[in-house]
Amino acid sequence: MRTFLQSSARRALRRSPTTNNPVLLSLSFSSSSSSSSTTTSRSNKRHFHASLPPQAERDYYDILGVTKGVGKADIKKAYYAKAKQMHPDVNKDDPNATDKFAELQSAYECLSDPEKKQSYDQFGHAGAGGNPFGGQGGGGGGNPFGGQDPFRGFQDIFGRQQQQQQQSQQSMRNAPMRGGDVQTRLRVGFMEAVNGCEKDITFRQGIQCNTCDGSGAKPGSSPTTCGRCNGTGAIHVSRGFFQMQMQCDQCGGAGEIISDPCTSCSGEGRSTKIRTVSVTIPRGVDTGINMRLAEQGDEGMRGGPSGSLYIEIEVEHDDYFNRDGSDVHTDVSIRYSQAALGTNIPLRTLRGDVELKVKSGTQPNEQVLLRNRGIHKLNGGERGHQYVRFIVETPRNLTEEQRELLEELEATYGEKRVDESEEEDEQEEEQEDEEDRGNGGNEEEKKSFFGNMFGSEKKQ
Repeated sequence: MRTFLQSSARRALRRSPTTNNPVLLSLSFSSSSSSSSTTTSRSNKRHFHASLPPQAERDYYDILGVTKGVGKADIKKAYYAKAKQMHPDVNKDDPNATDKFAELQSAYECLSDPEKKQSYDQFGHAGAGGNPFGGQGGGGGGNPFGGQDPFRGFQDIFGRQQQQQQQSQQSMRNAPMRGGDVQTRLRVGFMEAVNGCEKDITFRQGIQCNTCDGSGAKPGSSPTTCGRCNGTGAIHVSRGFFQMQMQCDQCGGAGEIISDPCTSCSGEGRSTKIRTVSVTIPRGVDTGINMRLAEQGDEGMRGGPSGSLYIEIEVEHDDYFNRDGSDVHTDVSIRYSQAALGTNIPLRTLRGDVELKVKSGTQPNEQVLLRNRGIHKLNGGERGHQYVRFIVETPRNLTEEQRELLEELEATYGEKRVDESEEEDEQEEEQEDEEDRGNGGNEEEKKSFFGNMFGSEKKQ
């Protein structure tokens, strides 16, 4: 009888339909003994029952590291982060990396589907299909991941990103492009910078090639799409789990290959021409100022705007005026006699000639200020000032008459010094006499005071 029950159990196991959780039969037998009189009728019964295998099925929310009730966007974000960490290429030392990643994939497929997620929230793994790996897994051959590639979702992530990058690069190459900027230099005179002027400047400007209309290919031909980068201008190089984007080494990042280049521009699609423009130089410019003329640089491509023209100003030096910002400094030479006696001299200013008064007794290197006689400040504002420094000249070659006059002048300085010393001596003597007279009067007063005092005492 025991052999019969075991055979029946094995046949029942083979005939049972394949399910996500196959039923296992557990048999327990108790043999009876005729010699044992103490055994009860219950101990002689043969037990036959079915039981489910203990499976530890992890919660999908725990697998993704999110809480129940989060939105689809949070689930997707958590999946992407986990996928990068748990990918088998990153965890090559972990023998269970593939199973863990497949488990993550199954959790994401369930929770990212609103219907499956609702069923899972209500019935758990039974509502989601029972098998955390999806499909018909478990026993006997076949794909343990339900007939699906467990890395498909992860590949889709980078596939979509790469496709978006290619589309973006393609649209950028076909979009209008702004022309380049041109830098040049212009030299102007000192007074031109002070008062402003009009100047013509000549420079070399980049333009679209008229022969090939900017394509770079010889007329009658056209560029072909690069076969290495498929027209994106970039290639992707894999380094294990990571991918790096590099410029295509076949087309140089252009995405196109010109097999028959234009003879006029050598395949560049652009040429140059000499252009002259008129420039208005504002008053007050100084060396180092970089003027910008918008849309006067190189022409744009595919309908894009032109670049800018930058003009660096260089102001010539002036021998008379020494510039300091908006102020100017000038040196004026005067004779010794003019500095001593004072006079009026002609003076050159930025606003014309004027007459400058030199006061008597002017010392060497003494300065005077002429307000609002300087340079206009750039972009409006008041004028600066002009500073005039006097350089007193000492004569080197004197005539006999000039020498005699100077000697007579010097002699008057000597007499004046003698007279001043005599006056000082007389003043000192007078002060001493006054001090002596003052001291003597005080002594007489003291004597008379004490004499009167002691005389009165004697009388008493």
